[in-house]
Amino acid sequence: MPEIFRLFFSITGEEPWLARRRHLNRRQRTEPGVATILNTIYSRELAISSLILNKYHSFGYPSAYERPELLGPYSFAATFVRIYQKLPGPICKILVSRLLGDLKNKGLGSLALELETAAHLSRLGFDLQFHDLIRNSPGSFDFLATRDGLEVEIDCKAISADTGNPISAFGAAAIVSFADDAIKKFRAVGRTIILEVIVSKKVSKRDNVARSIAQAITNSLQEKSNFESEFSTVNYSSRDSKDVQSLQRQSTVQYPLLDGAFGEWDHIIVNPDEGQGGVILLLRSTEKSNRVERITETLKESVEKQFSGLRPVVLFVRLADISGDIFIKFLGRRTFMNDVCDNLFSSTEKRPHIAGVIFLPGTPVVARSTSDDFRVAGEQSVSFFIRNENHPISTDPIFSLLHPPADPNPGPLTAM
Repeated sequence: MPEIFRLFFSITGEEPWLARRRHLNRRQRTEPGVATILNTIYSRELAISSLILNKYHSFGYPSAYERPELLGPYSFAATFVRIYQKLPGPICKILVSRLLGDLKNKGLGSLALELETAAHLSRLGFDLQFHDLIRNSPGSFDFLATRDGLEVEIDCKAISADTGNPISAFGAAAIVSFADDAIKKFRAVGRTIILEVIVSKKVSKRDNVARSIAQAITNSLQEKSNFESEFSTVNYSSRDSKDVQSLQRQSTVQYPLLDGAFGEWDHIIVNPDEGQGGVILLLRSTEKSNRVERITETLKESVEKQFSGLRPVVLFVRLADISGDIFIKFLGRRTFMNDVCDNLFSSTEKRPHIAGVIFLPGTPVVARSTSDDFRVAGEQSVSFFIRNENHPISTDPIFSLLHPPADPNPGPLTAM
């Protein structure tokens, strides 16, 4: 593994990774509450940059067993190096330019998915043509995969599952950021303060709307009473901390990945301080989410413009802000992903060539085991394949090979 990273950093350089880490660290310092979100979306960037720091401080790279979160970065680097070594010189320059551009701007979610998909399909015996890379045409699909005479056009997308929510995860984090001092100041010993915050305007970033809602929260905490403002109504209550332990086990900032996961609330934000009481924010918007419509439009544009229309198409869609541990809760349920695909598959005129959509989480499920004789750390792939029943060959067994198996109860992995 150390050799892989020596090769990898000789190609990409180390400074771009460290620069990205500095940027993300600044965001975490200035925006309390975003750490959970950033650690999921930019897990590869943070883990790979940590390897560089580890090398400087410890004179080497840690093992994947010691730090299982490094399994993904190791796999990413190894796949990148293998593909880089096989491509002709001009195409290698395009690949490196793509990596460095994504690293600096939108993140590596999409490129990582492309590399993982290429490696996965190659192992299954598919012949691959790197369509948009070789043609240097970002508007076309990613791969042409061929096996047993069947050609499939494949495109990989990394999107946010938070798209279209009236209170986004970053919006909720912004409210926490602005209200953080008050939340810490007005805690009551042995008591848990619960604030029900009803929001009447969209919140997606650190802006005046988030600041106004945070001020209403501050006023409510200070006055120990309900408070109304231009964009929100805050209902104040205080309970014995023992009565709300179940709520305090919720994650700190997380939007509802499953519809109704938090009942009527869009977000539950917990700020417990053991022994000193805590504050729980329950956020709900009066506006309806249009997540399904927004994600549908994003994928619809790809399906209608990027493919030839002559071969079956499969989309690989990474939900960049959902971790693998959360994603497995989708299995066996109907979610917004089914609604998105219903919309995509409904048009037999504009999108007859789409055979299915494979959804994947932003990070894999990490599993490890140990015994007297061996230690194993590995990643459990989780995916959700929704077929287009209207496509004539969507039930062909070859499509079952395209996506990794979905295991709702991943156990210890075998040695790799």
